[in-house]
Amino acid sequence: ASIERVELPEDLAGTLRCRSSFARRGVILGGGFVDPGFRGHLTLCLTNAGREEIRIQEGERVVQIVLHEVLNADRAYAGRYQDSVGVVHTR
Repeated sequence: ASIERVELPEDLAGTLRCRSSFARRGVILGGGFVDPGFRGHLTLCLTNAGREEIRIQEGERVVQIVLHEVLNADRAYAGRYQDSVGVVHTR
């Protein structure tokens, strides 16, 4: 999970992107959408499609978030991952 705690207002959504320094080494980020109104730590799905072993150090910048304005949002995120801390597994 991310170290950072994300808190988006109801009028912003986020798309996560793998930083190019990792993408060049074969790291693929799966998924990566942050709902408007989400609060909590982000669970990341990373796949190493490269040939070399990659170790990610705590605090290393792996992904970046692109923010998108949401117009006429009817409701904010209120799912089971709201206020998550650490990795939250699916049911």
